[in-house]
This record gives sequence, C-alpha cells and structure tokens, in this order.
Amino acid sequence: MTTAGTRVERRTPLDLTQPCQQWPGWVNSLGYGRVMVDGETKYVHRLTYQLHVGPIPRGWQVDHVCHGAALERGECGPGPCPHRSCMNPAHLEAVTSAENSRRGGHELHAAKRLDRCRRGHDLTDPTNVLVRPTGKRRCRPCTEEYRRTYRKGGSR
Repeated sequence: MTTAGTRVERRTPLDLTQPCQQWPGWVNSLGYGRVMVDGETKYVHRLTYQLHVGPIPRGWQVDHVCHGAALERGECGPGPCPHRSCMNPAHLEAVTSAENSRRGGHELHAAKRLDRCRRGHDLTDPTNVLVRPTGKRRCRPCTEEYRRTYRKGGSR
C-alpha cells in the first residue's frame, strides 16, 4: 500500500480545500481513475481511501458520496460522471455492494422507487402491490393478467 499510496500522492497531492479533486490521469469508460502499481491496474479512489481513511472491509466497495449527492440533485446519470474520478477522502465511504448500488441509482433498485409499473398501474396504492417472499414488489394487476393468460395457454 505504501508504494501505491506514494505513487498516487506523488502524481497528485491532495488539496482537501477543493470540493471534489479529480484524478488527472487515466480514467476508464465509466469515469473511474485508474493507476498502474507493480504491474497491476488499481482504482485511485480505493487507494486514496486506504491511504487516508483505513482498510476497506473485505467484500465492501468504496462509494463516492459526492456522486450520490449529485444524482439526488439530478446532475449526474448512471453513466460516466466526473465525481467517479474524485479522490478526496472526505467524499469516499466504504459500504456494502448493495448499499453502493442503492446509492448509485442502479436499475435493479430503481424499481423500488417507481410509483407506476410499465403498464401504468399506480404502485403507490397498496392494493396494486404484491410483495413476494423475497421482498420484491410486483404489480398485482399485471401479475393477475399474466396468470390468466398463462392458464388459457396463450402468450402475452
């Protein structure tokens, strides 16, 4: 970690007075800063977190809190984003994969926030929502329509 941390620090000394500090080096197609350390490509935000905050728990990810805040303000979409190359340790937080997906507006978690299904049924009405044992929500009218069609032997 010392070698990697030194390499990141030498390349771009942190200026914690800046709201976001962008990695000036190579970024991948999603906008994450990358650096080569001992023949391995590493994520800059993870190295910065480890250097300035501490170890990342096994299996956890480092979330860009600044990106999540920008998503809430409607400034960023789920694609490439300038916040993903931010290496300010005050903007980074170690979280579980599920929490990182929730914060980042991942499409699998977007269904939980919808107030209408694909066919326009109101999902804010509890009578229209079917909650499966796994906790997944389904549109009750659409599910019932599918079951009726399936019983008849037809296709949707």
